[in-house]
Amino acid sequence: MNALRLPSGLLAVLLCAALAFPLTGFLDPVEDALQDVVDAHPGDEAVAKAAGKCLAALALLAEGTPLTTEMKAAAKVAKSIEKSFPAEAALLAALADAAADYRDGVGAARDRLAGAIALPNVTAKTRAALQKTLGKIDTALLAADAAATSAGRIKGLGKAAKYVLIAPGGPGESTATWVVDSLAVPPSTEGVDLDGDGTPDNNLGTLLTAMGLGTTLSDALASGELVLLIRMWWINSFASDPLVATGIVNGEDTDGNPADNFGGSETFLVASGLEPDGNPTVRTGTSLAAGRYEVALDASTLALPGIVLPPGTLMRIAGTASAAANAGVLGFPVPASTVTAAIDALAATLPPEQALLLNLLKLSLPTLTDLDTDGDGTADAISAALEFTSVPATISIP
Repeated sequence: MNALRLPSGLLAVLLCAALAFPLTGFLDPVEDALQDVVDAHPGDEAVAKAAGKCLAALALLAEGTPLTTEMKAAAKVAKSIEKSFPAEAALLAALADAAADYRDGVGAARDRLAGAIALPNVTAKTRAALQKTLGKIDTALLAADAAATSAGRIKGLGKAAKYVLIAPGGPGESTATWVVDSLAVPPSTEGVDLDGDGTPDNNLGTLLTAMGLGTTLSDALASGELVLLIRMWWINSFASDPLVATGIVNGEDTDGNPADNFGGSETFLVASGLEPDGNPTVRTGTSLAAGRYEVALDASTLALPGIVLPPGTLMRIAGTASAAANAGVLGFPVPASTVTAAIDALAATLPPEQALLLNLLKLSLPTLTDLDTDGDGTADAISAALEFTSVPATISIP
């Protein structure tokens, strides 16, 4: 921000102006325009005094001032400017721009709230509370948009901002992205509860290990063939947050050097699978408690080597997230017919003794089939699980 250049006699104004200005920066051009008015009227104490009062009011807003407090002060300053300088076109234009900036900011927060309401897995109670708050925000925005002056508009936007800030379970502004750096097949006793009986489901664990899936996935990660990204947005706090959005998407290594993919700062290209908001199409809502979360996401669009899942297959993730890492377990059903076909295809490439072992394992599939995915009362899929770890990453959109 430019240094204050009021006449030296106005010491009180100079002292006030030495304080920190609002965090948003929306009023910086207004400050500059006020100073230009003072410079255009040298020796005019009335102009200097009117401008000084406005600048002093802004200067009292220190770092960390709540947005609603800033906007309340901004509305008062705007009213003073419109009263004291009705003919200063550049100053009034800067004020109108500031009002537009506040409108954009509050509107973006409003849109985040609307997006949160539309997420799957949001409880009915939370959705009802958010919808009620959204209605109040929209009413306040309509009134602000109808205001005849910048002062009236900023005042109305301040009311809308109050509702955004108090929205119960409303979305925050932080986003975190991680790239999966390890995938492993856990023992059959470890996994995610897929059928709601309160116990982990992973009947396919032993067979997947025998088929070498863990090695296949590790090689794919190491070579850069598989880039699996997990993203959370609308985060207020990893420690405790009643509503965040979570999504998964495949990416591509941008520099062709897989050796640096897991350094914690790599950028990955995502050519498809993102919405206009820059977040994954495959998304849902969840909550965070000490970093812990659980989600159910459509996994059929993911390109996992050695795993082909039919459309609509839900993958459940139970993990623990922080800004530095995200780790947990993925659980998903694999159709028994898919497992049979995979065994037959792999057995055809192996020496007879190894193929015999796989075929013997295939005989156990009826006893392993534990999930009814089509609701007809007959189990048709086998539960599977993968342990994962991940490190921070960045998404690049072409």
